[in-house]
Amino acid sequence: MLGYTLLGAGWLMLKTEGALQDWAWRRIRRRATAVIVVLGVAFVAAFAERTRTVGELGSRPWGVVFPLLGIAAVIGIFAGVRRRREAWPFTMTVLFFRAAFATLAVLFWPYMIPYSITVGNAAAPESSLSFLFWAAGIFVLPVIATYMGVVYWLFRGKARKGYG
Repeated sequence: MLGYTLLGAGWLMLKTEGALQDWAWRRIRRRATAVIVVLGVAFVAAFAERTRTVGELGSRPWGVVFPLLGIAAVIGIFAGVRRRREAWPFTMTVLFFRAAFATLAVLFWPYMIPYSITVGNAAAPESSLSFLFWAAGIFVLPVIATYMGVVYWLFRGKARKGYG
């Protein structure tokens, strides 16, 4: 929930101006600090609970890239607020979320449900995957991507005038 409030405040900074943007500027730092504290506690608790994770991460040293990327993104959020760069907090929050999910994937690989079901065990039958590729991958996803591109193009720029 805290992460989404941070993402929303970054979006408001990117897409608005005036009083609403100033309101979002004032809240970014506290939201980012709260997200760091909560994820820090969760990170420590996860390592305390599951010592297997530490051993698995040690066997994949390349997996340290994602937590480092997340730390760099958090630094970017604070730097963007300090330098008053409108796009930085939103962009860095998105990068932070992606790095956090990639870190989870590295920590739990090859498990889909940690320590019980692997990716291979959770995979769908070949016929289902083929149908999904042809139906969703070739037809549905391009339609959705085109729709989202058109909507984003129509609503590009800043919201200059609010409701009165």
